[in-house]
Amino acid sequence: MIMADNFLDDKNEKEKFKTPTQHVILGKYYLIKNELDKAIEEYAKAVQMDPNYLKAHFNLAEACFAKATEQPQLSPREKKKMLILASTHYHKIATLSPESQLAVKAMIRLKDLQEKLK
Repeated sequence: MIMADNFLDDKNEKEKFKTPTQHVILGKYYLIKNELDKAIEEYAKAVQMDPNYLKAHFNLAEACFAKATEQPQLSPREKKKMLILASTHYHKIATLSPESQLAVKAMIRLKDLQEKLK
């Protein structure tokens, strides 16, 4: 992991990430390190590059959900913003591929979100 940290600290190396899949992988790396803001940024880049990439939408939604529910220092406004962003991406998955496994998972998460947004 230390070697990966050193590699990713080099700005030039980060700029080599050119595909949505590479951004999802980097987002997963940051998620594992509990660097949610960086994970969200990478997943957002993947979604921007490929708006139909289900896994990128799902991972972005999951990272936003985690930030809202696992970071007690967030203001209520920021928490709500993260939950709404998560909801948006869960809905997008259900719209893009309603029969997929990710859509089923997204719908389950949406039920959780509805409770948290009340």
